[in-house]
Amino acid sequence: MNSEPQSKILQVLASRIAKVHAPKLPVQLIALVILLLVGCQSSAVSDPAGAREVLQTALKTWQEGKTTAEMRSINPPVYVAEDLWENGNSLVEFSIDAADQMIGENVCFEVSLKTKSPSGQLQTKKLKYLVTTTPALTIARLDL
Repeated sequence: MNSEPQSKILQVLASRIAKVHAPKLPVQLIALVILLLVGCQSSAVSDPAGAREVLQTALKTWQEGKTTAEMRSINPPVYVAEDLWENGNSLVEFSIDAADQMIGENVCFEVSLKTKSPSGQLQTKKLKYLVTTTPALTIARLDL
């Protein structure tokens, strides 16, 4: 595996989690999540089917009007870094493309979203999400 793309991905994940959750979570918890992501650079590869299921569950949870905090409270917890969700946009509908792509040890999915802003504005977007199933369940929008 090429460590340069993996390093870039880990940097993106760490910065997105810190950006989204820093004002709301204790520093120790943020550090723990980042350590789990960066960790020991284990050779465990995320399971594409499991990653798709985790992403599907998270998007349904968002669509039902629940919060990312609720995702962290389930067992096992799912750590989600998504600015649209955190900033109060509701998810009207979504579609996960059939194809997935392995990026390092993680799975990348392209998702079509229709969101509604707090002011009522509807937007349709096609975004990529990076999902990790090991050592922790994480979802982050990929903004490379």
